[in-house]
Amino acid sequence: MEGSSLPSFHDDLIPINRMGQLYRIMNQKDAEIRHLKEENEELTKLVADLIETQERDKAIIKSLEMKFKAQVAQDNGGNAIPESEGKMETIQSS
Repeated sequence: MEGSSLPSFHDDLIPINRMGQLYRIMNQKDAEIRHLKEENEELTKLVADLIETQERDKAIIKSLEMKFKAQVAQDNGGNAIPESEGKMETIQSS
């Protein structure tokens, strides 16, 4: 059946060199994915460390604020912080 219009079995096969290219691309993409996963893990650890540091800093700030308020109260003879503390006062000329 010479000149037959039926496709041959070999027409459906991917050429060998094309297969090699596809495997190289696939291996390259796999390596990129592994690298990105490693970077993601490192960044996740850094974010967790930053959150922990932020929480610790908040606790330190809170402690310092309480110590400051206690010191101001002690300096005021045991009285609470005056209302004018931290507010702008108007200077009146006489």
